[in-house]
Amino acid sequence: MKIVHALVLVGSLASAMIVRADPPAPEKPAAAAPGTPADKKALMRQLRDEREKRVHERGEIFAKIATKHDYTGEYVLFRDKDVTAFLDLKDPQHPRFKPGHDEDDGGDNPNRAHILVVPNEPRETIGKTVAADITADDLEATLKVMREASALATRLKIKNPKIYVKSPARVGVGYLHVHIVGERDPKSPYPPPLK
Repeated sequence: MKIVHALVLVGSLASAMIVRADPPAPEKPAAAAPGTPADKKALMRQLRDEREKRVHERGEIFAKIATKHDYTGEYVLFRDKDVTAFLDLKDPQHPRFKPGHDEDDGGDNPNRAHILVVPNEPRETIGKTVAADITADDLEATLKVMREASALATRLKIKNPKIYVKSPARVGVGYLHVHIVGERDPKSPYPPPLK
């Protein structure tokens, strides 16, 4: 019986030592919340405006390609009167591709295809701007780009293509762009880049 009590005592001491060795992390102080509903609205407006500014600035990269025809450092595959298609940075054939750039999105698969198709007429997202309501005309304009992306995936023999537009809430680049993601046969290379 004394041995059982001794083992329980040793077990209790060991548990106490573990607890002392790993104290809980100190709690972070909560951010001060705005006091009035007007303060909350003002904060939300400020955060929204900051996001829209960042998104708009990132869209300038795509505008440079689609509206200014500046293809410097890019691999532009296709252009017609309505859309321009070019390789995403995640495509291994992009001149600035970096292995491991986005491991969650295909990794370093040499057969990976990731193409972006954008309208030649600037628009930030499905709506004309990130903050705009979406109209039937906006949906038609987006559908035109989606259809061209689908046709391009077929012409380029992209296997199992996923063709999509991110929802306005997930937009990180302020220029409407349709993704084509799939695999391609390296024996069928992309056409030479447009100059």
